Amino acid sequence: MDLDDELGDQLPAGCNSIVIFVVAVILVVSSIVFGIRDIQFKMAGKTASATVTSSWERPTDDKMIRISDYEFEIDGRTYSGQTEGLSTDQTLTVEYLANSPSTNRVAGTQDWYPLGLTLLLVSIPMFIVGTFLFRRNTDLLTD
Repeated sequence: MDLDDELGDQLPAGCNSIVIFVVAVILVVSSIVFGIRDIQFKMAGKTASATVTSSWERPTDDKMIRISDYEFEIDGRTYSGQTEGLSTDQTLTVEYLANSPSTNRVAGTQDWYPLGLTLLLVSIPMFIVGTFLFRRNTDLLTD
């Protein structure tokens, strides 16, 4: 007995296999998006010293978060970004993409590669199961 049988008439035949398939595709795409950005920083990333130019408090559901704007200079041009928790005039190291310094982040943060890899590893079996269930349900409907 599979999920489609347990739900009976609540959902059309094969709906659960389609849901599994769609979720797997979303996870694959997410893992690629998360992983590519980190790979870009690892392969083409450079570092620079930045200075916090302003900071302010932003309320969230349960606390205040300090948002900090920073600026750094590359080849005479000024680039900027945001981070959390720093005070005005603090210095920090930022990573930026050599071909696009406006794409930057605080050095060592937002390492999404492990998450992207995990999502990919989880989504592959889901993709296989979803495809199998979808084909099985399609074969049942055509018989």
